[in-house]
Amino acid sequence: MESIDESHHYERSTPEPLPHAHPRLQSQSTPYLHLTAQLPPPVLSDITLDGTLIYPTTPPATALYAISNNLNLDYSTISVSRLEPRRSSTGGLSPNLNPRDKIIYKFTRPVMSETVEIIGQRRSTLPGILLLKSTRQLLKTGWALWHVYKNTESMVFRVKPKRNPEKHEVLEWQDGCGTTVAIETLATDLDNVQRDRSRARRPRLQIISATPLDDIMTDVLVTAWYRELVKQGLGYAFE
Repeated sequence: MESIDESHHYERSTPEPLPHAHPRLQSQSTPYLHLTAQLPPPVLSDITLDGTLIYPTTPPATALYAISNNLNLDYSTISVSRLEPRRSSTGGLSPNLNPRDKIIYKFTRPVMSETVEIIGQRRSTLPGILLLKSTRQLLKTGWALWHVYKNTESMVFRVKPKRNPEKHEVLEWQDGCGTTVAIETLATDLDNVQRDRSRARRPRLQIISATPLDDIMTDVLVTAWYRELVKQGLGYAFE
């Protein structure tokens, strides 16, 4: 199975700072078991895209997911990986090693099709195939993510354009029952960025589901969000 080059995970060329600061690594003299006790699993509630990495917008600023390719590069296949900390021989988290890539989904950028196939790469992903399809209602275009498995098709998420009070374009992510689970703020378009980079706005996804999403559905949501960014053609200004 393909793997992502771990060397790029911490190379950051963009001059624009993230809306949070990276945590400082503790000294090597800190026992790993003590470090493990101080690093609870991150709560995924508000994330942003920075190059090929997906980060929380609040500390700790440890990358949670990695993308195999930048948005602006014409690659036929793109993979999404979940980043998991490596552990030492004693079982504690090691602060000196890059996290382990675990590819969870792959998708192909279609040339003449509006439907995108997303296929799980691990047993911990949804079986079958995920289909991201465009939807149109009046003058607005949205997206719907369908799960196809054993001759059945069910809606997982759908995306509807909205306007927030600050006049920013946002997208509302709903589950198959119509309940809002996340709010997406779109990135600044390229023209605005060229005029004033200080006004640049990164793509952002705020997970607001009243019922916490499990790991499987969180992975699906993050993957679909990134694939939807590819469809928009956004993100190139933030690499």
